[in-house]
Amino acid sequence: MTRAMRMAPGLRCATVLLCWDLVACDRPPAASPGPDAPASPVGVPAVSATSAATPVTSASVSAPRAPQAAGTAQSRDGKLTLAAQPIYAVHTHGGDEAKIGRFTLSARNTSARERRIELTKLEYRTGHSCDEPPTKVSARPKPQLLVPDEDHDPRPPSTSGVVPPESELKFSAQFDSVGAYYTHCDRFALVAWFVLDASETVQLEVALHVEREEP
Repeated sequence: MTRAMRMAPGLRCATVLLCWDLVACDRPPAASPGPDAPASPVGVPAVSATSAATPVTSASVSAPRAPQAAGTAQSRDGKLTLAAQPIYAVHTHGGDEAKIGRFTLSARNTSARERRIELTKLEYRTGHSCDEPPTKVSARPKPQLLVPDEDHDPRPPSTSGVVPPESELKFSAQFDSVGAYYTHCDRFALVAWFVLDASETVQLEVALHVEREEP
């Protein structure tokens, strides 16, 4: 068989490619198409209508970043990981609401250079559903402080911190307090935005568990 051989109308593309460079195929020669049928260019295999109509999208060029696990966020290079510990709060039935004004953040740096993190934005979300996560933005508390848990060095308040190379630090993130009063199926969450190395922004959700106790 030569490269100028026409394909039989009933053959699939995979069969054509398998027989393309063979001296002979087991199938009988294809019938000559009618005079009105368009001829394929010599030496160029035909393309099916399905593949020809499939557009090239950005998803086919590069896959999006995998979703992060709940309560965590990761830098683009994968070498800086932030993880927020859940917040637990309790209030008395019929009493004042629980006050929430801080959470603990773990920052793990596996790179050979120091990394800077900055807490830039917070959203306090609430909802009343036993099955759905909270989505109503009830407050946007202002970040006040981000400092290593065991750092007692007196210095001006700052919402940024540095993680040394190949190390892990725990930070205390403090903000204007918000109130939470639990009734049946109430849900709460805190969403935090961090800027990493002044070049990229990541978002993570801090789980917030509120319990009501009887007096």
